[in-house]
Amino acid sequence: MTDMLLSFQELCTFLKADEAVVLSLIESGDLPPPLNIGDRLIRWVESDLARWMQMGCPKFPPPTPEELALIRTKHLEEKRHTLTGKNRNTLTPSRP
Repeated sequence: MTDMLLSFQELCTFLKADEAVVLSLIESGDLPPPLNIGDRLIRWVESDLARWMQMGCPKFPPPTPEELALIRTKHLEEKRHTLTGKNRNTLTPSRP
């Protein structure tokens, strides 16, 4: 079975909740912690979320203020790139 890695927006869809609610859940430690992938990406493992739900949604230690700031920054940066249609992972040819 392949684990799906969910972006913040996909996490919101998975939980059927808006961004403010999901951020509140993250702040309070009510969600499993995300994976940090490189400098810019955070993802939640879908199977971890499903297992968490099956276990009755137990609490986790809340993130530190630094971890929370990192989650917010990465989410906002990813959202900005999605809204502007820019993908920093795409290579662009250099100009001569």
